[in-house]
Amino acid sequence: MYVKRNIDKDLEKWKEEKYRKPILVRGVRQCGKTSSVRMLGSTFRYFAEINFEKQPSAARIFSGNIDIGRIIAELEELVGVPIIDGETLLFLDELQASPEAITALRYFYEERPGLHVIGAGSLLEFALKHIASFGVGRISSLYMKPLSFREFLTALDEHILLKTLEDASFSSPLSNTAHDRLLYLYKVFLVVGGMPEAVSRFAETKSMLQARMVQQDIIDTLFDDFGKYGKTGVDAETLRIILRFILSRVGEQISFNKNSIPGLDSKTITKGLEIFVNAGLIYPVYASSCSTLPISASINLKRMKPLFVDTGVYLNASALDVSEFTIETDFRKLNIGNVCELSAGLELIKSFDARVKPELFFWTRDIDGSNRGTAEVDYVIQKGSSIIPIEVKARTQGGMKSLWSFLEKGTSNYGIRTSFENFSEIDKVKICPLYAIGGCRLF
Repeated sequence: MYVKRNIDKDLEKWKEEKYRKPILVRGVRQCGKTSSVRMLGSTFRYFAEINFEKQPSAARIFSGNIDIGRIIAELEELVGVPIIDGETLLFLDELQASPEAITALRYFYEERPGLHVIGAGSLLEFALKHIASFGVGRISSLYMKPLSFREFLTALDEHILLKTLEDASFSSPLSNTAHDRLLYLYKVFLVVGGMPEAVSRFAETKSMLQARMVQQDIIDTLFDDFGKYGKTGVDAETLRIILRFILSRVGEQISFNKNSIPGLDSKTITKGLEIFVNAGLIYPVYASSCSTLPISASINLKRMKPLFVDTGVYLNASALDVSEFTIETDFRKLNIGNVCELSAGLELIKSFDARVKPELFFWTRDIDGSNRGTAEVDYVIQKGSSIIPIEVKARTQGGMKSLWSFLEKGTSNYGIRTSFENFSEIDKVKICPLYAIGGCRLF
């Protein structure tokens, strides 16, 4: 079962572009990169796929002098498919296994601009770090993430409900029936997560247990990957320890000079975090004073909150109890970590343009970390010349002291509180349901 993705439209648009460059599809392992490229390939007359892990001999084709004519001729012989400008999609998968092939991408653009070429790889970021200026100006990127809640609804054939959600607004809330149904499915989504195979299994069986079995396979694969991270300076067992540490602090601030793991120094922990960011497992959310635009201009790189890439895999890997997820309306009563804050952050990241590497920030009045207990807003996003603060509540009610404190700065006309409530407005605060936060950038 193929699950339709938002990135499919970006790939289709790229296919038709006049001034088209080779493109890299980048993202964590098993987020659906290969499936989406293959779906695009079905719209071409010919589709030539080379997987450098399964076909290691293909790497030798790119060694030595880069002669694109020779490379294409040898690839045709290898896969038995004509590689013709405008008629063939050439897909180079698991590119991290062939740095020479990554380097060659720029020459496809210079010498065969009419040929459609896509590259991808589960551990691609590690290879790119060791290739200086691998293709600046000659290669484009698309950043792929696991499914958003809206994509999840599409996978479940909830098209009418999705249309109802798209038509709602802060001034025109949903009916109680639609709100309750979306809230229930959102809670299911938290458990199932957005990994395509888990979503597909749930869509076919309607069993969260089946989805969690898929997640366990994904967890095993991710942990097995630790030995493939190359010359990172941190061994696989240490990485397992660091990831467990990070999982226990998802959505919480990590101060590298104060948080530690017994037996590991802060430098090793910081290196492990960097590795997981490169692997796409962790999105770092940095503290910003929001004193200027862009938001990234006033951040503290030593203060951050880690977001794990998927709620379903996070809950599974953390062995958190999800038995009462779908019936509880106050998640504070459950020992589930900061899953609502995590989900809200992931939905915001998934709403970003796929052509832009996602970045997310949180606001704190105490940017240097010297005053504990100071005002803090979970997330801030930029919209035009305004900075929009977003406060996450894991229930239907809650104070907004920090949000009001931010609004007093005068850098935004309104703020957003996202919770289990329906759409509404309170003075300068817009109330957005957690299941809709990924679309709030449209308001």
